[in-house]
Amino acid sequence: MTLEPVAQLLAGLVSVTLARGIVVFAAAWTVTRFARKLPGGARHLVWLGAIASFVLIPLAWFALPGLHVGSSIPRGQAAVWRLAVAPVLSRIEYTNVIERTSVGRVLQELPPALPMDKISAALLLLWAAGAAVLVIRLAIGAVKLRRLACGGVTGERLESLAKEVASGLAIRGRFRLILSARCSMPFSFGAFFPAVVLPSGAGEWPGDRLAPVLTHELAHVRRRDVLTQSAAYAVCVLFWFVPPVWIAYAALLREAENSCDQHVIDRGIRGPRYAQSILDLARSCRERMLFPCISAAVGHRSMLIQRISAILTLKPARRSFGLRDAARVLVVCLCCLLPVLAVFGTAQSLPLAKDDPFFGTWVNEDYDASGRYKCAKTIVGHDGRELGYRHFTDTQPVKECWNTVTKSWVDASGAHWYKVRVVEWVYPSRGGKVEGFNLIRISPDGNTVEWCFAQFGYPEDVGPLGSAYGIQYRQK
Repeated sequence: MTLEPVAQLLAGLVSVTLARGIVVFAAAWTVTRFARKLPGGARHLVWLGAIASFVLIPLAWFALPGLHVGSSIPRGQAAVWRLAVAPVLSRIEYTNVIERTSVGRVLQELPPALPMDKISAALLLLWAAGAAVLVIRLAIGAVKLRRLACGGVTGERLESLAKEVASGLAIRGRFRLILSARCSMPFSFGAFFPAVVLPSGAGEWPGDRLAPVLTHELAHVRRRDVLTQSAAYAVCVLFWFVPPVWIAYAALLREAENSCDQHVIDRGIRGPRYAQSILDLARSCRERMLFPCISAAVGHRSMLIQRISAILTLKPARRSFGLRDAARVLVVCLCCLLPVLAVFGTAQSLPLAKDDPFFGTWVNEDYDASGRYKCAKTIVGHDGRELGYRHFTDTQPVKECWNTVTKSWVDASGAHWYKVRVVEWVYPSRGGKVEGFNLIRISPDGNTVEWCFAQFGYPEDVGPLGSAYGIQYRQK
């Protein structure tokens, strides 16, 4: 039984995302747990970064180079578990380990077990079913939300008070104010065309209740919480089977509420009075307070208790959490994420001497006569360009390569070794682009070159292992 390369990459992608994502989640939990003096906006950004890491980590793992590990996986009972853990190291080394290990032989030596193809199909169907349930739940919630938002005339008093609050929060864009007979709790919705929905009786509320409610909901509009929560929910749909993602999402909602409550306290409204008004609203609500879709409402009873406790501890901030503060938090989060994302710079070609044996014209008469797709003559230039000719007499190359030498050394026997990243185009259309890694060995006398090519990482050694191996001789 063999595993397809695509299946191997997908398995590695899931494994590395889970492993590193949980590390990022643990870091975010630690920061928010012990740095309680951070404003709600800062904690909100920390949790948003933790959720975003579940997207950034697989992108970085798939697109960026990684560290060299250089060991294959021995056969035996533990081989399948080692194969599962290997992708945590780096994408390139994972595929390299897979190539060196011969996965099919490893798995063949294991005791008979359940068919892996059926297990993979079942897991894929399970993931798709879970994601579909969450998407349907979101769609149903959106329909209910639009029904709740069907409202009537707001009145001059509400309009003027809403404009005054919006001016104090420096809200520049337009928003809608809706009174709805179906709404029992105030909420805001709309990522690009925001709206604030109030119960139909909100026009009769006293000013000490109406002003805090408008301030809180318009703070959500100012912060674009619906947009960020929608993006976070999309990540949760992709990784619905990972509990830390949902914990981070709940923390994101909680910190968004705390941030908006801070705006209310900053406008001079006392915490106990504000908390009492929220309790009064919650008691008047007989339905669920957390909508099935992206919610900015009060939440479940446990969230309500936590929110009331947080409000009673809030004090007016000396200054608001602005863009500079957000930028600082994002920089700190990025610095923390860099080691986890395994970001390494683009490889630069090592400078080689002009008389280095790597350069020159290399030929092999067997390739000229065999008709196999291997170049009989190869010319390696000092600028990193390499031209390959199918036959000795050809004047037009069949392929063009650009070499980036990442490492060069001489072993005890005097042989020259090179690690080379290769970008190859196949003529005449140049449409057959291939990127990969060459491990090259040149004999001590400089007259024989051998190489072994791998698409996803440097080979462990040079040897006649198949079509990826080649040998040529210096043209005299």
